[in-house]
Amino acid sequence: MITLYNSKITNTPLLATPTLLSNVNSVLANHTIATQSQKLEAEFERSAKFKSIKSNLPSNTGLIQISGALVADKMPMEALCGMTSYQSIVEQMQAYTQNSSIKRVLFHIQSGGGEAYKVFSSCTEVKQLAQKHGIELIGYVDGTCASAAYAWGSICDKIISHPESNSIGSIGVVLSLLNDSQALQKQGYERTFVYSGNSKIPFAQDGTFKAEFIQELQSKVDETYQTFVTHVSTNRKMSKADVIKTEAKTYTAKKAMSLKLVDHLMTEQELFEYLGKPIIGSKPVSAPSATPSASKVEVKANIKVEQATEKLRDLQSIVKKRLQRSEDDIKQQAIAKLKQNNL
Repeated sequence: MITLYNSKITNTPLLATPTLLSNVNSVLANHTIATQSQKLEAEFERSAKFKSIKSNLPSNTGLIQISGALVADKMPMEALCGMTSYQSIVEQMQAYTQNSSIKRVLFHIQSGGGEAYKVFSSCTEVKQLAQKHGIELIGYVDGTCASAAYAWGSICDKIISHPESNSIGSIGVVLSLLNDSQALQKQGYERTFVYSGNSKIPFAQDGTFKAEFIQELQSKVDETYQTFVTHVSTNRKMSKADVIKTEAKTYTAKKAMSLKLVDHLMTEQELFEYLGKPIIGSKPVSAPSATPSASKVEVKANIKVEQATEKLRDLQSIVKKRLQRSEDDIKQQAIAKLKQNNL
């Protein structure tokens, strides 16, 4: 497992905060992999959090947790290891698209990032699924949403943050190199390479990394960075210049909102109330303010009844008058005939 973790974070571009990278490196350096009981405890806490959030969501809203270190592909017991894979996020989204009652999916985000590999293609796949099936994506930042985690947040129709979140952004790329040449030398080991092709090995004769090797890696990091900038710029409708100006820093919730990295600030309770609004199609809407209240409707109904009653009275009066005239005419005609006949 140590080797597997190591391959995920060394000699490969990462979209991760220095803090996350340092924590993972510390674990690897000390081989302090959690015991089974610790893993189970961590899994229980994650499940409890999921159940707690899910219980407060309306039935038309799905939930995907994006937490811990992010990796491209599924790993054995990834949840127990405090990881989330892009593959599992895609699969969860695919499952939600099969449920016609789901109109919105909430990304609950607590992560400092992870692997660059497959993050952009996975994000695009999930966004396309959402658009195809008319599902609104809402990102909620619960403390940290940085680097690869922000790549996920940026595809959402809205990003909402807890007001006290203090690590949002980190739109940048880092690559961690491990050179164990000096450590091997101190232990009395001498390493020799037999190779063909100048770029086959990264080390110079003195054991340091070759300059051209570093330059090649820098080129790869720069390319990934440009992809990240374009990804955020496109999804957040920001200029590339404004994204670059963030300088891969992390920001507090208020500052992130001023930079247009998030849209709203809400506590969890406020979030649940917001998500409780009715949805028409794929977008949430407030109840129309022009909708008349029950009392107003009742008043209007009473007015119409009174108007109809008054018209009926008028008609009755007209009919009565006409009937009275007809009766008088008949009497007059009868009297006239009697007089003619001298009766």
